[in-house]
Amino acid sequence: MYIKLMLIFLFFTHSPVIFATTADDISIVTETSSFAFSEGDEVKGTGTELVREVIESAGLSYKISILPWARAYRDATTIPNTLIYALSRTQERENKFHWVGKILALDYKFYRLTSRRDIVASDLNSLKKYKVVVNRSDIAAQFLERQAFKNIFYASSLELELKLMLAYRVDLMILSANGLKQNLGTVNIDPAQLEPIFDIDEISTSTYMAFSKQTPIHIVEKARKAYTEIVRDGRYQKIMASRL
Repeated sequence: MYIKLMLIFLFFTHSPVIFATTADDISIVTETSSFAFSEGDEVKGTGTELVREVIESAGLSYKISILPWARAYRDATTIPNTLIYALSRTQERENKFHWVGKILALDYKFYRLTSRRDIVASDLNSLKKYKVVVNRSDIAAQFLERQAFKNIFYASSLELELKLMLAYRVDLMILSANGLKQNLGTVNIDPAQLEPIFDIDEISTSTYMAFSKQTPIHIVEKARKAYTEIVRDGRYQKIMASRL
């Protein structure tokens, strides 16, 4: 009996078939944005649609979770089999992820409320006297810290950033100009309430879907191959038509 039990134990702990049924399960994480938002129990958005198309075409099983950005980013830098989107591809992040494919190019700017005519910008240094709200783990926060901004306010979501702006508790926020309408639409804010006053060329880049560095490379390659095919056959252009 003992030998029989040991054989069963060895089979279930060493069988490659059993591990193969779960090894390709992935966790997809993101934050609320124009690329990803909840509608009932479903996560929608153009970025979400593209990510689903890639992952399903790659034959991977998955679950999508909308989280505060700081937590999503932490998971994507520490947990195997984690995919994050939409992540700006920067020099600081280049070696921290397995990059799969581009979602969309982004053009970042400083924004003020249209009612705040007292806020003016002649150059980047002239903005350092104002209170700027950003997400702590976002590319914009890293930019402000590099540029030695002192009046930085950190928020956990776009919704909270906007609440601080509308309450006049901060003066400026940073948004992507080509995603402004969609981003504000997810939190029911009229885009006409904000206006750009200064371009940020340094962080204007593209957003990507990317795997945690701990993710097995065979999973990454499956997704990359699927992404390449989706771009080649026109599915990318069809999904992202409203943003291109």
